[in-house]
Amino acid sequence: RIPGPVGESSFTESLGLSADGTTLAVGVPALKTVWIYSRAGAVWRRTAQVRPPARLRDFGEAVALSGDGRTLLTRAVRGTSVSTIWEGVTVYGRTSTGWSLDAVIDAPRRPLGATRFGTTLAASVTGDTAVIGAPDDARWDKDMFTYGAVHVYRRSAGRWQVLDTLRIPDRVAKLGFGDAAAISPDGTTLAVGGPRLYTFRDVLRGRSRGGVPASHRYALTGRFGKFQAPGVDTAFGHSLALSADGRTLVAGDEVRTVHGVVAAGRVHRYVRSDTGWRFGGVLDPAPCALPCDRSRSGTAVAVDAAGRRVLVVERADARPWATGVDVYDRR
Repeated sequence: RIPGPVGESSFTESLGLSADGTTLAVGVPALKTVWIYSRAGAVWRRTAQVRPPARLRDFGEAVALSGDGRTLLTRAVRGTSVSTIWEGVTVYGRTSTGWSLDAVIDAPRRPLGATRFGTTLAASVTGDTAVIGAPDDARWDKDMFTYGAVHVYRRSAGRWQVLDTLRIPDRVAKLGFGDAAAISPDGTTLAVGGPRLYTFRDVLRGRSRGGVPASHRYALTGRFGKFQAPGVDTAFGHSLALSADGRTLVAGDEVRTVHGVVAAGRVHRYVRSDTGWRFGGVLDPAPCALPCDRSRSGTAVAVDAAGRRVLVVERADARPWATGVDVYDRR
């Protein structure tokens, strides 16, 4: 386990893990910072601290680390009122001496104000493809509002441009699309969480456009319910992570309610075969000596390239000293 600071319950609001499982980015929004850890053997050491530009807040609320561990994405906000608020994502690159600010991605302007742009972040192996969720992005759909958008950006010659914008693909779940997102390191597979879990695939990778518009580059490939027992209510897909080949998906359930009683969160693992996705097991939080009814296992998750190492944030609102990151290795 990687422990958080004593008394700091907001430690590990978000995680980013490199593909080889040796570099970890941890968002600490209460301190407006992102801590970088490196692993040597079984020991994790904090090796760097990334701070935001002046006057930005919510820094560290969401982070993403590219598979090669060289590009860091962080959410940032400035201002508070509808007319003055600015939302964006800051992009940092790793150099021989530390981390430096490379670019800022501005949120698209919306007439209804803030969209929580950057609440969810994910990056490909090279960091040239970024997934940015905006769960409060409202759109009138025939006879009702639907909420949520996921923007896919591509970096070319140091500039970021929108590759696609995904909207909720059905009218069953009207809220929360984009609360969580993950991308495979090669950028071909996306997973988007919320009330449901959806998977998408890049239908143009390696092929000519063939008349397919840019706004429809990613096609829906899977649509899942909550994968839960009767009487269990859960924030399914609160956090997501995909392995390098896009065949292992880890989904965090931060908080569950079992027959009306709040229970500890848990993490589900799914494996994709040629015929689709199948359930691959549950990672329950480690037992504790004190009451764990407020344990939020699954606030954030990460998985390595082979899908063998899973990192899970364990938060406890009533026990901040127990907050940390649990590391699971598949035997």
